Amino acid sequence: MLRIRYFMLPVALLASLLGPLLISEQATAETDAVICESTTRAEAIAACTRLISSGTEKGAALAKIYRNRCAALNRDHQSDRALADCNEALRLDPGQIAARTGRGDSYRMLRDFERSIAEYTETIRADPKNIAALWGRCSSLANKNDLDRALADCNAAIGIDGKYAPPYATRCFIMTSKRDFDRAAADCDRAVQLDPRYPLAYNARGILFRSKRDYDRAIAELSEAIKLDPKLGNAYNTRGLTYVDKRDYDRAIADYNELIKVEPKYVHGYGNRCWALYLKKEYDRALRDCDQAIAIDPKLAFLFVRRGLIWVEQRDFDRPSRPGEFHPEPLTDPDLILSHHPARATARRLPPSIEHRVPPVAG
Repeated sequence: MLRIRYFMLPVALLASLLGPLLISEQATAETDAVICESTTRAEAIAACTRLISSGTEKGAALAKIYRNRCAALNRDHQSDRALADCNEALRLDPGQIAARTGRGDSYRMLRDFERSIAEYTETIRADPKNIAALWGRCSSLANKNDLDRALADCNAAIGIDGKYAPPYATRCFIMTSKRDFDRAAADCDRAVQLDPRYPLAYNARGILFRSKRDYDRAIAELSEAIKLDPKLGNAYNTRGLTYVDKRDYDRAIADYNELIKVEPKYVHGYGNRCWALYLKKEYDRALRDCDQAIAIDPKLAFLFVRRGLIWVEQRDFDRPSRPGEFHPEPLTDPDLILSHHPARATARRLPPSIEHRVPPVAG
């Protein structure tokens, strides 16, 4: 009897010691599952990562965790990583609609709008009332300046759920682009009313005020967007454009510096900083930025125009005649050419605003 008690005592003791630990691990896993599905960024990413690393989930359950981490990474503007997670979610569970929408979000934020539209279209085909996909496609189409198709998608999303803020913000941008400022203002106000912490609503309202040349109010709205989302590249871009409108080139350059930090591959970060530096007469720095912008996207003719203007100021009149130094398609519009100057193939009179079209709402 004594020997039995001798062996039973350690088992009881072991159970008393391990029991709380096992319960704690179970509670942690349950907490991580809740956090992984939450709308926070860093906490959700960390919780999802712990669940994936635990190796306890398989198949569709694991696919859902990857999908949730994809969404959290997109919210944190880590869209390359998000894309990888949504790809893995779809590999594990090809029928998961939310993962396909998430992949569309990743492509949209990476500014690959053709692919984002394709992903959203597949989601809408499977689920015609999916408001996230309808809004995502609306935003992607708006970024491609396909305004009428974009408007149809945003209208459809609002028709399904009139309390969902994103399509109002994007429709505000569309109406601004169409110069219908009253309707744009109503949509932006509605987006802010529905979600006072939605940064793209303030970004869209900033674009609206800039288009109306109310620059101080534009800057206030864009600053609020940046306060809510310090990684929102479009807000830095539009605020930079607004500072250029106000001839405040140092602040514009500071915003383009931040834009390049959060989106180092975005051509307009370098192209717009090039122009602000040109206006400050810092031609060497401007030239480096224009060169970088052209390296990113050599199809944008206005970048060659800007570089030509820099060469004019540097008295480097021979540069445009060198092979490959000018845009492959000649600029023939009389308004674009300085007919009296040796650098006329690439030089252009530009107003002190950097982009003539309204900057895009969605990242």
